[in-house]
Amino acid sequence: MVLTRTDENELLTALYGGVAEAEPWRLFAWRLLARTEADLCHVCLRPSAGISWQSVAQALDRGAPSDLLAPAPPREPMRPGRVYSGTELGESTLWARHMRVIAGEAGELSLSLFRAQGDFSASDSALLASLAPHLVIALRTWSQLERERARATLTGQELAVFGGGWLLLDAQARLLDCDGESAALVARGRIMGRAADGRLRLLLPEAEALLGGMIAETGTPEPRAGWLWHDPPMQMLVMPLPERPGWLFAMARYLIRVRSLARPAPARAHILSDLYRLTPSEAKFAARMAGGASIAEAAKALDLTVETARNYSKRVYGKTGAHGQADLVRLLLDGVGGALPGREGDPL
Repeated sequence: MVLTRTDENELLTALYGGVAEAEPWRLFAWRLLARTEADLCHVCLRPSAGISWQSVAQALDRGAPSDLLAPAPPREPMRPGRVYSGTELGESTLWARHMRVIAGEAGELSLSLFRAQGDFSASDSALLASLAPHLVIALRTWSQLERERARATLTGQELAVFGGGWLLLDAQARLLDCDGESAALVARGRIMGRAADGRLRLLLPEAEALLGGMIAETGTPEPRAGWLWHDPPMQMLVMPLPERPGWLFAMARYLIRVRSLARPAPARAHILSDLYRLTPSEAKFAARMAGGASIAEAAKALDLTVETARNYSKRVYGKTGAHGQADLVRLLLDGVGGALPGREGDPL
């Protein structure tokens, strides 16, 4: 069966548009329900082999019995792209049609239609079969978007932990995109903001002057660095961008890298113990020192004598290879131990 123009407008637009929705393919499920006069439409996916099937979209007709449930079909025996009736798969309580598609590393998707009364027609089965290649494309697109979302989330988390951020600007300094932390700064409007015309505004006069000077330069300016803010201390590096493929980079002309100089909270003691094979007591002492406490202050906080604390410091320096407290602070906070913020009450 060839999809009609109405099917393309109603079903395919919802199917392809659904990959970007918070609840993927919900509208597609409702439209397919109406198109086939089904009582229940159920879309499930399995991201990869070994992971259980997950329900991602379901549509239940208002006139259907309220207790109508969608039994999970035995999907493994189903050949990809083939439409199965419920009786072929051993179902006896409902009239149903099932189809499974596989999109390689993107995973698998199953589509099921149910009726409480009256079986589906051959044209309904043909419609599902015609949708199979489109479901594969939609699943691959969704998988790629999910992968990119995950990468962006992880990148944003890493930037936040280490006090960094980025902003993309066009030739007129209009803000095109930025990471989550920078977006929060723009929204608060204390360090940077956004003008009515979309232009990025830096509230520190010297930072605004630096950016304006680069925008005004002819040719390709050199990267420039300066202070974005002083309290908390934040620096910025403004870099011209070479032309790159992609619609976003076609407009982007400048990249601003932001670096916060405020140190993250010290790592928790058990992380230091894992990294440097410190005893629990040594790890607690090292965490105090990494937080800026003196030997005497750490001793008081941990109920140690000053002499015992000095012995701890020698053992900690020996195990970590640090040469003094300043080197210990740098070593502990610049490593992965500094990437796990302390909880309230830490560094105990």
